Amino acid sequence: MPRPGPPSLPDDPEAFVDNLSADDLKARALEAQGDLDRAIAEYERLTTLGAGGRGFLLIDPRFHYRLARLYEQKGLKAKAQERYRRFLTLWKDADPGLPEVEDAKRRLAGLKGS
Repeated sequence: MPRPGPPSLPDDPEAFVDNLSADDLKARALEAQGDLDRAIAEYERLTTLGAGGRGFLLIDPRFHYRLARLYEQKGLKAKAQERYRRFLTLWKDADPGLPEVEDAKRRLAGLKGS
């Protein structure tokens, strides 16, 4: 029986991004159910390296953005600002006009002004 080779990334970058996005299905479901505290806990787990048995998997930068929005909904302004900044730092070279980037910039400016 041949031994399996090392894991590889998909040839299609979009498939890779889609796989990352599926990691937060539980968090998005909890948010949709209105359970913001558990959604926050799940995103906190997803954005912590080595936590919860995840090892050192890549962290989708959008998880920081989504967590920031949840913090903002809960009135946790300092935490929201921190996560928006983290997201914007990670995506500083993103294509101009991406909705998440523009929204994060607007929301961060609004939090600074309040």
